Amino acid sequence: MAPATQSGPPLFPVPATAPSSAAPGPPLPLHSPEVSRARFLPKPFLRVIKPGDREWIAHILYEASGQLRQNIRQNWHYPPSPIRSVAPPNPHDYFRQRMFLWAPMRMWGIPLKCTQCNRKMHHSGIYPKAREVIDVASKYYLIGGDYPRCSQCKLPVCPWSSDILKQLDPSKRNKFPAVLTTHLALDRKCVTLLRPRTAGNSSSYLQQAFQEAHSEEWARRSCDYFTDCDMHKKSCLNQSQAVYEPPPPFCPLPLAQWFETVHANDVAGHLDELKGVITSTFGRILKLDSTKKVTKKLAGGIENTAAWMTNVGNEYDFENPSVNGASVLTTGEGAGLDDLCQGIVKRYRDAGVPQPDAIYVDRDCCSDRGVSPVLNWFRPWTSTVRLDVFHFMRRFTNGLTTEHHPLYGTFCSKLSACIFEWDKQDVCRLKEAKRAELRKKHQGLEPTDAQVLVSISSSELAKHCRRRTRGVEETRALIKSLLDSMWPLVDGTGLHLINHESMSRVWKVQQKHLACIQDPPGVQLYTNIGSGLEKGDKTLDVLRCGRGSSSLESFHKHQCAFIPGWRCNALHTQMYMLEGVSRWNLNRSAQALCMTETSRTKIYDIRLMSNVNALSNRVLGRPLIPEFMPPGKPTGECIAVEYLLAQTNRGDLLSQQVDILPESLSEDQEDECGDVTIPQATDITFQVSTFGSGGPSLGPDPRSPFEESDASTPAMPVQSPFEEK
Repeated sequence: MAPATQSGPPLFPVPATAPSSAAPGPPLPLHSPEVSRARFLPKPFLRVIKPGDREWIAHILYEASGQLRQNIRQNWHYPPSPIRSVAPPNPHDYFRQRMFLWAPMRMWGIPLKCTQCNRKMHHSGIYPKAREVIDVASKYYLIGGDYPRCSQCKLPVCPWSSDILKQLDPSKRNKFPAVLTTHLALDRKCVTLLRPRTAGNSSSYLQQAFQEAHSEEWARRSCDYFTDCDMHKKSCLNQSQAVYEPPPPFCPLPLAQWFETVHANDVAGHLDELKGVITSTFGRILKLDSTKKVTKKLAGGIENTAAWMTNVGNEYDFENPSVNGASVLTTGEGAGLDDLCQGIVKRYRDAGVPQPDAIYVDRDCCSDRGVSPVLNWFRPWTSTVRLDVFHFMRRFTNGLTTEHHPLYGTFCSKLSACIFEWDKQDVCRLKEAKRAELRKKHQGLEPTDAQVLVSISSSELAKHCRRRTRGVEETRALIKSLLDSMWPLVDGTGLHLINHESMSRVWKVQQKHLACIQDPPGVQLYTNIGSGLEKGDKTLDVLRCGRGSSSLESFHKHQCAFIPGWRCNALHTQMYMLEGVSRWNLNRSAQALCMTETSRTKIYDIRLMSNVNALSNRVLGRPLIPEFMPPGKPTGECIAVEYLLAQTNRGDLLSQQVDILPESLSEDQEDECGDVTIPQATDITFQVSTFGSGGPSLGPDPRSPFEESDASTPAMPVQSPFEEK
């Protein structure tokens, strides 16, 4: 807050002096001389509070007699503006900082209890240690107006310790403005800017941004000071004798590592909520997939110890699935996932949730012994295990000469058409909508069928049309026919698209998996997540497909961005993964509930949302944030780095946290990875017969085959384990 110069009465009253007169007058009343109250401040304060702030802060805290003020009515106190006078301006008056006074006992009369003997504590003066808190563009002082002390234990307690804050109600505790480290503190608004796990958001970036904002504020205040000095100099009779002090030098901010320490301290205070969000997610269709992208960023004691980052998602949001409570670093796939899968089985059993209908995987879908290894991991479940079609199609690239061949895209599109057939009615509705859209765009000119098909994108097909697998024998015949027709194809340089020997081996092996890519019978794969999307003069439904695990490929890209920079140790990797995955799931909770009305807020503080909804239910009879579903308590499952360290017996790496002293982007706005199994519109084909028991279950009514939530049923308030009494 930049001070503004103003003229007016002096800040502190000046005692009246007796007028000089030759004639004796009546005796004047005696007044005690005005003394500086800054001398009442504790000596440790003088190391933190700057000279220009000491006097006005002392007037807030102390009476003229030196007694501590008992009536405190507000937390925030702001410094007085500089005063113009005959004397040269004092540069320290232009760089004053505001103060936050924390005194819950004296301000609100809250009876605090000793954590040792549970007796009522009393305040014993002012807390002797002041803090300087870094804000977005300025700093302020954090001063404890209470120094709680137990009358029996005789032990003083820090007024902003966690034991004290836990005894306050949510409204009072939310007023505390900062996250503390050993010597400094960071305002919660700045901590909020550290939380988004998006590409480019890092402690280094924010430290530089805050440094720039603080530097500009210092320059503006210096400009105010020099302006008043210039005006004072012009008013002096002898300008050559006017001497002015330089402004206080700029104090640089701590390095980026300190901001990272603050972030880690903040996450440590919300571990149960973060884990609760991750382990309170369920789904009818599970998706299991692994990536090596994250493992390349590991450093320190966990470097070169993890082979895979394995994620388990569910069917909600076909482009970006919710992470179904499992995002772990492992030493290897296969048997290394046994504890992960058994933890999920236990969570479903304890919550009374039935086993999933299907599990999509990128490998280990079947076995020569008849039982899929996946079902051994998820024992005793008997869910249907299916191979993701995207990974099935990717295996055919091993039989091609190169992925950069001009005919590569054509081959993949036609391979998809060999596997899937589209619902004719859905495609016809989309074509009519696109035809009307093109007619309106081109002033009534009627487009041809070819022009309409070319204008339909793969994303529009996936969003508005259903498809199903063709069956084992039909798929085998179509793929064989496709390969026979493309053996001799070459590009302009004579390079063949297909390597005959390699593709023959690939096709021989992949024929065994044709049954693994078929839609599981009786499983609802499509859900209508809303209607009303206008295209042309038509209204189209928006569909969500739960088939396959390729949607996790998009999450892998975002997950890699959870960790800023190139390298990260065990502690910070765990912190980024917990925060990133929990925020990811909260972003998709409203889609899972299929709610039409939400609060449109962007809040990720579980405790805060729980308290707001609890109070709103008492006052208004309904939750203020209806899309928020309170998570359960954490189930004890190992997540992210915890799982890796449990496998390698290195759990000590997460317990070491060094307090390092000196050293917004919108959520999830990156380009999404589209579903590459969607072909070009010109290559789609329709089913010969209507959808039946052999394909994806679409409900009893063929014209209304989608699951829809009952919007007429009011949501019942749910008790959150993080709600504070």
